[in-house]
Amino acid sequence: MPLLIALKNPRMNLVAKGELKDEDEKRWDEIFHNQVLIVKNQSGRNTLIPLLQECNIAVIEEVTDKEVKDMEKMAEERKRQIAVQGAPGGGGGIISKPQFTIPSGRGGRG
Repeated sequence: MPLLIALKNPRMNLVAKGELKDEDEKRWDEIFHNQVLIVKNQSGRNTLIPLLQECNIAVIEEVTDKEVKDMEKMAEERKRQIAVQGAPGGGGGIISKPQFTIPSGRGGRG
């Protein structure tokens, strides 16, 4: 399953082959010095959020091949729109909004 890696600077998305397995949580903690949050998105796939301020990774999440193809199509469409509008530099990488939620144990505040 592909992994979507959203970088902070430069603002761009990378796609890599791999998985975020539940049993690898300890390994990710070692990599990010126990400053990482791993959650499940609405479709049950894992999302890793590094909490280190100096880390250049905003989020790593599991995506499907179909989602990767859809993102590529959207990026090509944005590039075409930018080229038509005559923006300098021909556009750049755009970070898309991750599709996840953090579950809540209770409904109200307090």
